[in-house]
Amino acid sequence: MYKYAIIALLSCCCIFVSAQSNIIFSKTFNSKRKNVPIAIINNHSSYFHVMRYNKAVHDFTIERRSKPNAAMLAYTPLRLDSVNADWFDYEKLDYLFFESNHKVYFVFEKVLNKKHTIYLKVIDTLGKSGGFTELSSMEAEPGVGLKFIFSKVDNNNILIVGAISLPNGITKKTAVLFDPKAMKPVWFKKLPHENSITEVSDGFTTNSFNDLFYIHYNIKSRTVINRDNLNVIIVNEYGTISVLKILSDSKEISEHILGMNKIETVYASHLVCTEDGVIFIAQGVEEDFGKKPYLHVEKLNATHNVVYIRKNNFPPNITEQLTFYDGNNYKDAAYKNYTYKKSFLNNNNLCFITERRDGDYYKELLSWNIDPQNGELISLNIVPRKTFYFSGRTRFKNLGECIIINKNANPVFYLLEDSKNFPVSPQEFKFHEFNKQNGLFGGNVVSYGNQTKEKLEKNLIYKNANFDLVPLLYFSETVSDDVFYFNEGQYEKFGFISGNK
Repeated sequence: MYKYAIIALLSCCCIFVSAQSNIIFSKTFNSKRKNVPIAIINNHSSYFHVMRYNKAVHDFTIERRSKPNAAMLAYTPLRLDSVNADWFDYEKLDYLFFESNHKVYFVFEKVLNKKHTIYLKVIDTLGKSGGFTELSSMEAEPGVGLKFIFSKVDNNNILIVGAISLPNGITKKTAVLFDPKAMKPVWFKKLPHENSITEVSDGFTTNSFNDLFYIHYNIKSRTVINRDNLNVIIVNEYGTISVLKILSDSKEISEHILGMNKIETVYASHLVCTEDGVIFIAQGVEEDFGKKPYLHVEKLNATHNVVYIRKNNFPPNITEQLTFYDGNNYKDAAYKNYTYKKSFLNNNNLCFITERRDGDYYKELLSWNIDPQNGELISLNIVPRKTFYFSGRTRFKNLGECIIINKNANPVFYLLEDSKNFPVSPQEFKFHEFNKQNGLFGGNVVSYGNQTKEKLEKNLIYKNANFDLVPLLYFSETVSDDVFYFNEGQYEKFGFISGNK
């Protein structure tokens, strides 16, 4: 009896191990507890970059490492304390970290009581960094709200939008497009003043011609609540929603009022620039004999006129999977609050990804595959996720993050989940029957993806045991392999999985 039990156990183990991806490991390095990896950039076949928060010297550092042995090629301290106060908590720093033309760019915001400033630091191919370049700054008296949002846009430019909220209810906004290759601004634009109560604008982006696009909401009724020390606006009733366009060499604004009707809620919206226009995508809810969730897709051409409007309803099977109680008195899918995560575009597919998250509780994602030629929904997939941890009690702060890697606009999702969930496919996902992963240890790192887009497939990447695969912020655009970070207390190493882009 024991003999057959042992044989059965070994058979299961063999099947389980063979399901794991083939990982090429680097050599093992010593790991210092106060030198915590945060992000990886993987854009080259021969090397990759690792950014760390070195708490011992209170600074961010960037390493350039070779493939596949992960030998150190260059080490660059950013020397942020020469700009920020020595008491500043860098885990709260708002920043961009990206690479272009073999140079690494680090953009961050310095926040004082009366002044906010955006700085840029550039690291060259030898690992040498220049000084701090000021990109934009705002200064005001106490009681005046200051806020920057900044992002990397087309042509690897940096778009910065600053907002000054005055006590009289008026918000002044200014946009700056900065070219980091030429190290000079492309343009400055003053945007129309907004009523802080009845107007909201966001979704700022630019296209390859450096034209500016953004979304403008007219608000009929709203509520402001404080969540995690941030004021969150909850819109009770929407007015018109528009897409605004300002040409690169002009100050004139073109406005298009979107064809969204009976709007109850807009959870996640985004603008995707194309060669011949812009596509507006929004996951929203309409009031039509009950609340109904849907995806609105609307394309405008180069002259800002409508090419198509599509309303894509949730497929019945997805609606059924998303019908459950979770923190409020309603179980319907329309009450699940999703926020924008990422989007990818090629000629045949536009992938729009949203996620549900509540503080340190990371929940499922939705992956919408859309035909960019007509706006019709190709498929909608749920990416299962149920991860909870206290970010203040762990070295690694991004354990619940989903690593999303673009495979020619058909993304692959890597995430950490409880090992008991491995037999559960995305199509069988039920939130309350899905086991929650608490922290880093003992979980599986799995991937969800399929080049056909119709149905996500699940694969085991690695089972955390002695060495743990740690989810980090990850950026990759052009290479065929994926890089992962592994930690075992005093030791660390990197792993490489080959695949097609």
